[in-house]
Amino acid sequence: MSIQLVIDPGHGGENLGAQYYNYTEKDLTVQVGLAMAEELRKYDGIDVYLTREEDLDVSLADRCQYADDVDADFFISLHFNASEEHTLYGKETWVSAFGECYAKGYSFGRVWLDETSDTTLHNRGVKTRLNDDGIDYYGVIRRCTEYQIPSCIIEHCYMDIEEEHVYFNTSEALKQLGIKDATAVAKFFGLSSEELGVDYSDYAIETVPVPTSVMAPDMTEPALAEISELSIDEDIPAIHIDIRGEDEESGLLYYSYSTDGGMTYSTLQRWPAGENETDATIALEYDKNISLICRVYNGYDLYTETNVIEIGTIHSAKSENIEENMKKNMEENTMATTSEDVISLVENEPLQDAAQQKTDSGDIEIFLFLVFAILLVSLGIVFTTLKLMFPKKKHRKH
Repeated sequence: MSIQLVIDPGHGGENLGAQYYNYTEKDLTVQVGLAMAEELRKYDGIDVYLTREEDLDVSLADRCQYADDVDADFFISLHFNASEEHTLYGKETWVSAFGECYAKGYSFGRVWLDETSDTTLHNRGVKTRLNDDGIDYYGVIRRCTEYQIPSCIIEHCYMDIEEEHVYFNTSEALKQLGIKDATAVAKFFGLSSEELGVDYSDYAIETVPVPTSVMAPDMTEPALAEISELSIDEDIPAIHIDIRGEDEESGLLYYSYSTDGGMTYSTLQRWPAGENETDATIALEYDKNISLICRVYNGYDLYTETNVIEIGTIHSAKSENIEENMKKNMEENTMATTSEDVISLVENEPLQDAAQQKTDSGDIEIFLFLVFAILLVSLGIVFTTLKLMFPKKKHRKH
């Protein structure tokens, strides 16, 4: 009995989807969908259907109703991603959070992520999302689950990240995405193709147990985030640090760093898959106060901030030369000022001596005048005294 597969090129008609750099999502998805269907039809034991092959408006309800009408075994919706702050990047899949639809959807999601592992796209994992009512958030997943049809949304890459345009900026790139999507389906269902010369009937798939409860998304930040200094190279300048993080529920995806105490952050850096520790060399700036802090992000883009490493200011050779020259200039200015004072003192000394000599000469003249005056007064007193002591005798006339 043949597998019944429905391919759903996302959006269409007035529903444009994401738009960035002159690319429109609805146009990309239909090209990938057509290439995927063409490739799958080369395999035996599968019937392929598309919810649209042209630029048409098709409601979410009609897409899933169509899948139910053809008795679909699986429903795959094709999309391209974008984030509000244009910071996220990579590939991911979304599946139902309930029962067998979760188990089969999650299993296929893993196969697809493995099939695209030869790309440079960062693996953001297989995820679930619930709305406020506690049921599947995405309309096609929710409705397919109501029909008991396993489903998966493929987000090939981010349209708002220029480095990922290589995966959709040509017709050939879009065709290759469609071929990879088809190959993932062929491996998941164990298909073979005489035309392609492949047989995936023995392809090993990791079985995902059917959950007995809702597989809700991770809504908590990473439990651990910390950094430690390994070394500082002041010649570059740069710091080499060790970063540790832990999130048992959804793993770790990225880290970012700030050298100004958390006022601004770097772009998101890849966290190595499955690891709780990584190291990083971070470029610093000369002559600025450095206060280093990092953020560690989990699989649902929630983050925890690390401790702070206070590095202080690293002076450049240029700034040190400037400081040394300023100090030298200050010393030279001080010496020059002292020399000028000495010269001024020497130059003014003769004038001061002449003034002093003039002052001394005047004092002598006053002193001599006073001595002379005292002598005159003394002589007058002596003369008067003698006159009184020896009065002049009068002679009588005869």
